[in-house]
Amino acid sequence: MILIEIGPYHNGMEQEISYQFAPEVWGQGYAKEAIQAVLVFLSEQGTLESIIAETQKKNIRSCRLLEALGFKKRESLIRFHQPQMVYGKRLCKNIKAYKAFNEKLE
Repeated sequence: MILIEIGPYHNGMEQEISYQFAPEVWGQGYAKEAIQAVLVFLSEQGTLESIIAETQKKNIRSCRLLEALGFKKRESLIRFHQPQMVYGKRLCKNIKAYKAFNEKLE
């Protein structure tokens, strides 16, 4: 099972990518490949300037995955009674220019 979801983050101002992978596919590269494909799609759409991801600090594999995908550490916090790491990644460098370009095409 592979589940990747894009939705509102807890602060209501940003979008978050979340993912779950069945243990039998851990360590086989599927997570990186699948999430990278979603990030490329989002970048090509140009509708999001950035995206965040939150994972438990003790989930070293997830932290390493996010860093390998170009996410940067933003903050650490306590949520669900556990230390969490929040990462961010820029998707569209100039969302205003992208929107203006698309409006001209319509």
